[in-house]
Amino acid sequence: AHCDAVRGGRQPPHLTPSRVFAPTDAPDLSGIKTRGGDYDTTALSSIMLEPKLTGDVVEHYAKYAAGLPAIAFCACVQDAQMYAEAFQNAGWRARAAYGAMPGEERDAAINGLADGSVQVLTTCDLVSEGLDVPCVGAVILLRPTKSLGLHVQQVGRGLRPMPGKTHLIVLD
Repeated sequence: AHCDAVRGGRQPPHLTPSRVFAPTDAPDLSGIKTRGGDYDTTALSSIMLEPKLTGDVVEHYAKYAAGLPAIAFCACVQDAQMYAEAFQNAGWRARAAYGAMPGEERDAAINGLADGSVQVLTTCDLVSEGLDVPCVGAVILLRPTKSLGLHVQQVGRGLRPMPGKTHLIVLD
């Protein structure tokens, strides 16, 4: 679905309302150490790559946000690449984007959300701040955080209003 294909309705003038879907069986983060005030990303990655979780993420995107332009926030580059591949294997147009990519390739992946060539953009610490792609209809939170600021920035990537956008889907 291209940005203009999101079904219409009334929207608040400053932010799009959201619908949040969270799992009943959340990952067990009790053994994850804290580093710099947030979860250690290396240890977090091992939890977030569990095959059951990977399958659930793709399945829940298909169930709650099928085809909507989505950003999946991952714990590390390896996770972003693996989740992009999982979405691709399920038939979705997905790309990973991360800082070490060539700039043109990274920009094409991000711009793909707006032009419809990318349905799911998986990323690690790249588009949490400053990205303005109003057509983002879903955010997928695959990087648990203790930081309220980071959480708000990630969800905020999808809260930009645009004509016809009725709500944001948050898959937590």
